[in-house]
Amino acid sequence: MSQLSTSCMPTDKRVLAKMKELVQGGVHRVREMRPLVNDFVCNVLFAGQPPPPPFDSRFWPSSMVYTNCVYRYSTQKKSKYAA
Repeated sequence: MSQLSTSCMPTDKRVLAKMKELVQGGVHRVREMRPLVNDFVCNVLFAGQPPPPPFDSRFWPSSMVYTNCVYRYSTQKKSKYAA
């Protein structure tokens, strides 16, 4: 797969699930979340294998993806308890 074809892919669902879990656990800053997600990708998803290349946006989301996920998952949590 070329660099261009992997840089436009949506984020892997397992990575998004991990991000949601972290937000629900109280992690709301990108600088705190990124190393935890990186560790998840390297040591859980690709344990014993080489990790995907750094330009593969499916496993290495941009800061904007992190920010959007924090917002989305934190507002879901609030609206869940507001009802």
